Amino acid sequence: MNMDSPKEFHVRAKEAERAGDPAHAKTIIEQGLAAHPGNADLLNSAGNFALKRGEPAV
Repeated sequence: MNMDSPKEFHVRAKEAERAGDPAHAKTIIEQGLAAHPGNADLLNSAGNFALKRGEPAV
């Protein structure tokens, strides 16, 4: 898998979240969106992570 693909950012963020590091998961998603602005899967992940943390929409 391409280490810079949108899917890879999503997988790494989920791993960070499962490991109990939501701040790192958020950073990974933000990096993914910087590399792939407008990617629907990453935008969805960003919204889901924000909801889980009780944050307003990103």
